[in-house]
Amino acid sequence: MARKAQAWGLDLIIAGVIFTSALVVLYLYGLNYSNEGEDTLKALQYDGDTMSSLILSDGVPLDWNATQVVIPGILTDNKINSTKLEYFYDLSSNDYSIARSLLGTKYNYFMFLSTPMIVHGQTVSGIGLNATNPNNLITITRFTSYQNKIATLYLQLWN
Repeated sequence: MARKAQAWGLDLIIAGVIFTSALVVLYLYGLNYSNEGEDTLKALQYDGDTMSSLILSDGVPLDWNATQVVIPGILTDNKINSTKLEYFYDLSSNDYSIARSLLGTKYNYFMFLSTPMIVHGQTVSGIGLNATNPNNLITITRFTSYQNKIATLYLQLWN
C-alpha cells in the first residue's frame, strides 16, 4: 500500500506542474495577443484616416488621369467630380495593387457612398474589394457632396 500512495503523490505533483505550466502559457499568450490586436486596429485607423483624406482631396496633379496620377483624389471645388470618380474606379478595378500603393496602404479597402454611385453610366456598389468575412474591419465615415446632395462616404479597411 505504501507504494501506491507514493505513486499517487508523484502523479499529483506531475499533474500540478503541467497544469501550472499551461496556466502560465495561456496567461502570457493572452497578454501578447491583446496588444497585437490593439496595434493592428490603431494601424488600420491611421491608414483609414490618411486614405479618406487623400481620396477626399483634389488629387495630385489637380487634373490627374489614369496615366499621370500621384494621389487619386476625387474632389473638385469640395464636391465629388464624376470624372475623377470614374478614374478612381477604373484605377481600382484595373490595378488594385497600384491604387493601394498610391493611397499609401497595405490594407484592403472598399469605398462606397450613401447615395448610388454612377460610374460610366452604370450604378456601382463601390470602389475596391468588397469584404467577405474580413479580419479586423474598420469603417471610416466622412461627409461630402455628390451630385449636388450631401452624401456620406464610407471607407472600409481590413487585413
